[in-house]
Amino acid sequence: MCGGLSGVMKAVCKGAKEEDGFTIGIIPFIEKNKANEFIDLVIPCPFSQARNIVVVLTGDICLAISGKAGTLSEICFAWIYKKPIIALTSVKGWSSKIANQSLDDRRNDLIYGVETPQEAITKLKELLNKK
Repeated sequence: MCGGLSGVMKAVCKGAKEEDGFTIGIIPFIEKNKANEFIDLVIPCPFSQARNIVVVLTGDICLAISGKAGTLSEICFAWIYKKPIIALTSVKGWSSKIANQSLDDRRNDLIYGVETPQEAITKLKELLNKK
């Protein structure tokens, strides 16, 4: 589940489809055809950045890969809503800047920093098994 558009979102969806995964794209438009071609279920959410709350609340874990201000807002929402957060450190953007940190005192954990996509998958599985 992701924002359903291009860049990292498209790459994640393509990878999921290559592994027979089911993909959900929560897009910021009314027109469903604006989602990338690897999305199975398109959810139109034309509420500008407010859709980031829907993206975060739909998932069990937040995985941040690179990212600009929209990704930062998703990280913050994930923190507020107590979703575990994994941040890829080997790329530029917010994920590498915010990895291994606490955002504030409302939680006792940190944002999990991982170097590689393989480490991210391992950490995802570990966190999902704890739930």
